[in-house]
Amino acid sequence: MNTLYLGSFGRDPKTTMGITAYRYLSETCNIEMIENYVPDLSIGQQCFDEKNGVLYAVNEVSDLKGRTGGGGYVLAFRQDRDTGKLTEISRCRTFGNNPCYVSYDNAREFLLVVHHGLSNTASTLDRRPDGSFGIKLTYDTATAVLYALEADGRIGELCDAVEIEGHDRYGTHSFPHLHSVVRAGDSDAFLVCDKGLDRRYVFTIDRENRKLAVSDTVDARRGTAPRYSYFNNRTGMFYSNCETEPVVYSFAYRPGADSITPTQAVALRDDGRGHPSDIAVSPDGMMLYVNVRDPDSIGVFSVAPDGSFKRIQLVEDGAEAPRGMAVSPDGRFLLACSRVENSPSLKIYAIAEDGTIAFDHRIPLPIGAANMVFA
Repeated sequence: MNTLYLGSFGRDPKTTMGITAYRYLSETCNIEMIENYVPDLSIGQQCFDEKNGVLYAVNEVSDLKGRTGGGGYVLAFRQDRDTGKLTEISRCRTFGNNPCYVSYDNAREFLLVVHHGLSNTASTLDRRPDGSFGIKLTYDTATAVLYALEADGRIGELCDAVEIEGHDRYGTHSFPHLHSVVRAGDSDAFLVCDKGLDRRYVFTIDRENRKLAVSDTVDARRGTAPRYSYFNNRTGMFYSNCETEPVVYSFAYRPGADSITPTQAVALRDDGRGHPSDIAVSPDGMMLYVNVRDPDSIGVFSVAPDGSFKRIQLVEDGAEAPRGMAVSPDGRFLLACSRVENSPSLKIYAIAEDGTIAFDHRIPLPIGAANMVFA
């Protein structure tokens, strides 16, 4: 776990993006650049399979090269465990716009990708059976896609896809926008956040038939836009944030029913301001860190053995326009990355014994970063 991979995304094809590998220097929490990979791709999210030494990443775009529309890709990279260097071993289309999150199952037999889609609509003429006319609105389908994985971690065939449909309200997030997919421990269940329809779904894998299904749906408060989640193996609970509401929620996962029950809601900020972004977790799972944009800040939460949690600190000098966060493998530092074009950086916080944080130092980056993973 001495390599840090930063993922960068953007909308300008001339901008360097991709995955940048860094050697992580644990004693000082500094980094040394190794190499930049796939600089022409917009990396939405990554996950690392430590068992097979494979890094998975999604290319979060709506347009294939040379054409309008067509969606993005999911990629797999083999890690050289000695140097941290990556070698691309497979690349597959995801058959949807803006694939934004990727996760694998506990047995490393399947890979799931969810799509954010766009907020664009197409107005088409609706010829009704009674001879009258109207307007029909169509929009990007938000899908959860299931791939088979080869024994060596390569991405195999597409097994199944579930389309989420609905048009809940008018506005920017009128349609489904699946934003994250997180596994419930060693189960075959995954929590998927839909920030378009303000819902959370539990997806399950039917291994025998290689199919996906929705086993539970829980509505969020209207307009809150559920964003990211984390599953705590010690408490058996999910912790989740929303994009437009500075609150962290907890959900008890019921394995037999493959469903979730809301248990608690704790404010990130007392003033109700801000747009939460990422969630970082301590190695023992007993501390949660949630960053907030505008005003830039970081909420620190302690988790009790029974799964209940409380905010113990709010740091107001968060990384400028923060996106991704991660706790170092030794639990000593919290890293927060920024996508600010003029001065992208990693902001480093030292973690005290009680889990609270204090600014330590800042590391300039050559390009902005949106997400990160240690491997």
